[in-house]
Amino acid sequence: MTIVDPSNARADAWATAMTVLGEQEGMALARRHDLAVLMLVRQGDGWQSLASPAFAEYFGRAMVDKLGIEVAEDVDNGPVAADEGSEQEN
Repeated sequence: MTIVDPSNARADAWATAMTVLGEQEGMALARRHDLAVLMLVRQGDGWQSLASPAFAEYFGRAMVDKLGIEVAEDVDNGPVAADEGSEQEN
């Protein structure tokens, strides 16, 4: 897990929360809060690099694509899409 943030303490706190939540719920959290996140996710016998849209924007979509990193908005994460629309207005 890599989180780009000016505050090391805040990045560490977000990383802890996302690690506890897991891949889908953690990435949903990153998308809701516009966090620049890169996750390494186990896929069978290998690993997949999965970035939040904010991470792709921060480093540039061309660079992310060149490195073969998938962006969460480009993959079907099931609960990510459903979770984003569930926020309530105060």
